[in-house]
This record gives sequence, C-alpha cells and structure tokens, in this order.
Amino acid sequence: AFWFISLVILTQIYLTHSIGATVTEFGFTTDFENAGDASITLTLNWDSFQYSCTKTPSPSPFTVNTYYSCDGSSQSAITATPGNPYYVKIDYISANPIQIANISVTDSDADTYTFDSFCVPPKMTCTIDNTIPDETTGSFCTQWRSKQLYNKLALGGN
Repeated sequence: AFWFISLVILTQIYLTHSIGATVTEFGFTTDFENAGDASITLTLNWDSFQYSCTKTPSPSPFTVNTYYSCDGSSQSAITATPGNPYYVKIDYISANPIQIANISVTDSDADTYTFDSFCVPPKMTCTIDNTIPDETTGSFCTQWRSKQLYNKLALGGN
C-alpha cells in the first residue's frame, strides 16, 4: 500500500532578521538510512512569501546523509499566517520511507535557520515509530504539548 504523506512542520521560531529579508535557499538533509525513492515537495511559508520546490532522486534513491537544496528565487507573495508565519509542508508519496535529519533555510541576510527537532501529531507517530523507533526524545513539544518531539522525520512506508 502506498501512503500519501503531507506533513506540516509547525514550529515557533523567533527571528531577528531584518524586515524584507527573503529566502535565498532552503532544503533538507537525508539521514544515514532510508533515503527515499520518490519525489519530495517542500513548500516553505516564510513571513509573507511562499517558496516551493520538488526534488526527484536521480538515480533513485536519494543519497543518504546528503543535503538537497532548493533555490529561493521562485517566490509568491502570500498573507502571513497569524501566530505562525514560518512553516514547512512536505509532500512525499512512496511505500519506501525517507528519513529527514533536518530542514534548513538561508535568507538574504546570510542567516541560516535549521529545523532539527520535529513536533509530530499522535496520528502520524506510527509511521515514525515503525521506521525509526528510537528517535523520539520521549517528551512532548513545548509549544504544542499534545505533539511528540522527534530528532528526525520519517515519511512514507507501508
């Protein structure tokens, strides 16, 4: 069975970048195993802009422990989400899981922000627990107490 995974990574980050700083690059790093074999789409909402890119493994699968970058030049203006103007949505469809160690964003001020802790809703933890059972921190997220805190993500799988 194939799973369609669409995950929105919500995290509160307090940014000190100057007003008007835009994204120049964003991307993800695969973990040391389960690099995934299907296209992955990242959609980044960053204040009042949205960025999106799709990466396809060629050759398949993605290379483990590798950073895959997306150019920030294609952007579209959006209305910032009140209370949470910074987030990433990931779409991945495959029976073979992909593990993501982190997601990073670099802005036009040359500041880099790295998402390396992930708040996962209870309905999605089975995917992660089956793929990477020892990656939970054993605690809940500070800002969303109903979500489990993980050190990496696992998407896809049976």
